[in-house]
Parts: sequence; structure tokens; C-alpha cells
Amino acid sequence: MQRGLQVRDFLHVSDVAGGLVAVLRSGVAGAVNVGSGEPVTVREVVTRLGAMIGRPELLRLGAIDPKAGEPAFVCADNAKLRAETGWKAAYTLDSGLADTVRWWRARMDSATAPFLRCWVAQPRYGYTSAARSHFPSVEPAS
Repeated sequence: MQRGLQVRDFLHVSDVAGGLVAVLRSGVAGAVNVGSGEPVTVREVVTRLGAMIGRPELLRLGAIDPKAGEPAFVCADNAKLRAETGWKAAYTLDSGLADTVRWWRARMDSATAPFLRCWVAQPRYGYTSAARSHFPSVEPAS
């Protein structure tokens, strides 16, 4: 498998919580998948994040090999969730990513910033630095 071409289902944490609450309130029986139901490659997510933070040159696509046994495709079929509870995700992929970047930026400005800068700057993660200047503005990629 080529690096970054793994397909995943990304869902904002608020939408995960909303999906779980919808299941609990509905009384739906059996297994229910909570997910966006929208397949996207890891490469696409990383590329969108690079564009959102205005620093695509920091990306090291393919720097980390896929793990042995890692599935090529993981995406939830959320048809039962939607049909039986009426649940719908509030965040799109881009709005969820933008919210996540805003969340991290807020923490980069907090008392934990030195710890986070150290953690994110580790070479094994493929980043060179996590200084605030790497996150100039956060808007969904167009």
C-alpha cells in the first residue's frame, strides 16, 4: 500500500458524542456504527491540514511506513444511525479540521505550550517545529 492512501472515516468529537447520545435516547437495538460514513485518505486529511495552517511545506508525506496489518480501508456504514435516530453530523471534514486546529492553537498559547512544542516537534512525527508561527490562520481549505 502506498503511504497516505489508507482510507479512514473522520468524525469530529462533538459529532461522535452527538451520535452516541442519539443512540441512547432512541432505544435502537443492536450494533450501531457512529461515523461520518465518508471515506477520505489520510494523505488528503494531512494535505488539508497543511493548507489550513498555511504551512504545507512542513508536510513529510510518506515519512512513516504503514504499520503491519493496518487495514487499507476503514469507514463506518452509518445508515442505521441516521435512519433510526435521525442523527446527522454537524461538522464537515473541513469545519471539523478547522475547529481542531483552533483547539490546538489555543493550547499552544497556554501554559502547556512548552510541553506541546516538545511533543509535536519530535522527529518521529515528521514535524520540524510547532512554533506558533506555523499556525498563522485557520480557515477550512477551499
